[in-house]
Amino acid sequence: MTQPRVALVTGAARGIGAATVRALVADGFRVVAVDACLGADHGLTGVGYPLASRADWAEVGRLGDSVMTYVADVRDTDACAPRRTRRWSAGGGWTRPWPVRP
Repeated sequence: MTQPRVALVTGAARGIGAATVRALVADGFRVVAVDACLGADHGLTGVGYPLASRADWAEVGRLGDSVMTYVADVRDTDACAPRRTRRWSAGGGWTRPWPVRP
């Protein structure tokens, strides 16, 4: 049995990231979608627009079982570490462990 194709998309809650998630799912991928969902009060210097919100994220979550969503800031490796220990199994569900290589 062929292993499913899996993609990781960061910044996945809206815009190009969300469009990428939709396109990958339509092409048969299983997608790990990650976004910090910092919203309008993100506090990032030099960023003069609101970032994706939890409401934006809910739309991505509605794409079905082919998408696993995580709210995490990829700049924070400690916050992302638990997410790296999962994978999509050939049987159609997320399983543990997934070897993590630093």
